[in-house]
Amino acid sequence: MAQHQDKRGQKNIIFSGEDIREPLFGGILTVLLFALVYSPYLLSVTMFGIIALIFLEPGPKLRPGLGGLINAWHAIQRRPALLASATFFLVVLAGGLYSSEMGYWLERLRIKVPLLALPFALAVLPPLTRRQLGFLLSVWVLLLGVTSVGVGINYAMNFSHIQQLIKQGQSVPVPANHVRYSLMMATGVFAAIWLFKNRFILRWSIEPYITASIGGFLFLFMHLLAVRSGLVVFYLSLAVMAIRLAWLRRNWWLAFMPIVMMTVVPLVMYLTLPSFQAKVGYVLWDWKMYISGQGAGYSDSGRMLSLHAGWNIWMEHVWFGVGSGDLKEAVRLEYLRQFGETVKPIMPHNQWLSIAAGSGLTGLAITLIGFFTPLIYKRQYRNSLLLAIHLVFFLSFLVENTLENAEGVGLYTAFLCILLSYTSNLTPFELELENSGLAP
Repeated sequence: MAQHQDKRGQKNIIFSGEDIREPLFGGILTVLLFALVYSPYLLSVTMFGIIALIFLEPGPKLRPGLGGLINAWHAIQRRPALLASATFFLVVLAGGLYSSEMGYWLERLRIKVPLLALPFALAVLPPLTRRQLGFLLSVWVLLLGVTSVGVGINYAMNFSHIQQLIKQGQSVPVPANHVRYSLMMATGVFAAIWLFKNRFILRWSIEPYITASIGGFLFLFMHLLAVRSGLVVFYLSLAVMAIRLAWLRRNWWLAFMPIVMMTVVPLVMYLTLPSFQAKVGYVLWDWKMYISGQGAGYSDSGRMLSLHAGWNIWMEHVWFGVGSGDLKEAVRLEYLRQFGETVKPIMPHNQWLSIAAGSGLTGLAITLIGFFTPLIYKRQYRNSLLLAIHLVFFLSFLVENTLENAEGVGLYTAFLCILLSYTSNLTPFELELENSGLAP
């Protein structure tokens, strides 16, 4: 049997063989990463698969049992950070008490069920070791790299057609929703940065440089995709992480690196990538139409109008919102009041504003507390990867309704599941090593 080198169990093999749930959990998480890119249906199956592991007894053999439910309830009380994500579900649930559109309300609940159920599974499943985390992140980085090569080949083979689509405000075809895919790329770059100083899989000396090369490719490929929200989210997250690093190392020159990158890299991409050029041209045209009052049918202008509608609804129902089930109808009526039948209603392109309009300042405050609790609890923000991924999602919530479809919930829940399974079992000393970059 493999020998543990330390309490966390950095092993010579990935799984110890002492608990059948350990390889099952790791295998389902691996499938989950593939499902995020390629299959919304498989995404739901894997989510339920993780939940089903609660009904297995710990040990080397496959033994069903009901004890896991009781253990989950007691364990979640000792690890409240795991349950914090459930606030997104509970706020929508409470909104049903004063909503009249039950169909839309039930749809919102169904989409957010993983945010309620998965924390109970995490509470009783074996925590991921550092090596297991490294394996999953390596799979994720490699998966995104291979997928992006395929996207690039398709772009090259259909160059003229795709360029025309971009000039019309559409995007480079990708396997998933283009906004979600750009967020995936952002998480992939941060995962590659974290992996750079480690040799998790083959333990070759060249392995970190292979990972860094794939991460660099993903960073450049984000500019070929030219998804504005994804690029803005990534650069802002990178800036915050650079400021944090500058503070820890007392080297303030590090804080200027993202500023230089945000200036130089987009300029180089504009001069060298036709897709980036076309996207910039469309953005400028869209802004011109918005300023002239003719942009209701364009991408960015439509987003601005959706924010105005969401803000107006919130201001009319400040404390408790219009009701999470009635938000869609309220948006339709607001558009009808402002534009008549000329403009198609769009839900507010801001997750936080959508929560505020549907559940008021009360719901917004509860979900913000729930969002930041995993970082604050036991000062887990000292894990740089957990902090970076949280930044990506927090900023994405400012420009997208990330949690209003199954793919967005799946992406957010998957990374919470993976990272909290690892960090929530670290001791304060181990977290401090993570924070200083000295972890083994």
